[in-house]
Amino acid sequence: MSSLEYVFPQYPQAPVSISLFENVTNSSELREGLLAGNQCYNYAFIDAANVVSQEHLLAAIYRAVSAREEGEKMRTKNISSEIVFCMSPSNNIMDALKRFGISDTTTSVVVVKADPTHKANTDLVTNELHSLVRGDMLSVNGKNLQRFTDLNMVKKNYKVPGTFNFEDRDKLSSVVVGSVCLRGW
Repeated sequence: MSSLEYVFPQYPQAPVSISLFENVTNSSELREGLLAGNQCYNYAFIDAANVVSQEHLLAAIYRAVSAREEGEKMRTKNISSEIVFCMSPSNNIMDALKRFGISDTTTSVVVVKADPTHKANTDLVTNELHSLVRGDMLSVNGKNLQRFTDLNMVKKNYKVPGTFNFEDRDKLSSVVVGSVCLRGW
């Protein structure tokens, strides 16, 4: 498997690489490296249990990339943490990083590289990730992402009412994407 390369039409100069891992055994090590500011961990590490769909993930990435590329002030110190922050419907940065970033017990992880200097080199990103993440890489697609979605966590984090039909994943994705896009408005 390799990383999914995605280029937003509005920002062709800023490609992103997205990877999905399951059976991750070194989440605590990854988290420690992130907290220490180690440059080898220049990736957004997102707990896959919080990802409803590929559109949800792309909406958060777009919001972060757009802020950087348009010269807007990012709320966090780098693009990687901004992507994790943009997954949240809340303006509380610490809460967003805690809820949507990885924890010591995370076993399924979405990893995003949004560094324009890597110039869409998926082989380089894939090789770097295999040296950092001990787990099994999967194709990034809606079916694989939905395997890891924790609907109770989504319900809590996005304040989706209990009466909502969680079986309608397209509608759930629309609700969550709307929450991500409208945060702060």
